[in-house]
Amino acid sequence: MNIVRGFNQAVAFLLEIVMVISLAYGGYHVVENVYLKYIVAIILPVIAIVFWSIFAAPKSTLRLEQPWRMMFRLAFYLTCTMLLYTIEKTTVAISLASVAIVNEIIAFYFND
Repeated sequence: MNIVRGFNQAVAFLLEIVMVISLAYGGYHVVENVYLKYIVAIILPVIAIVFWSIFAAPKSTLRLEQPWRMMFRLAFYLTCTMLLYTIEKTTVAISLASVAIVNEIIAFYFND
């Protein structure tokens, strides 16, 4: 079981990286104003990182308890999914949502 838990934690970390990248990429492509594109591409990931580090990071003093943490993380992942779907990256959006949901179910089982 430790192998499954460790693998799931590694996948969770990769999902967090994909979340930040997709927020930057989606933020850049969803806005049409040239200057605003760069601002949104920087601001969205920064906001996500700040909230994630406060409420979902393993060593955070304000870390949410289950099931709130699972809902918090799923809300972020599904927001990224909708953003990717909006800019017509459907395959990536469906893949992100699928992996995130399975990952969160396993994390909930292990209380991670």
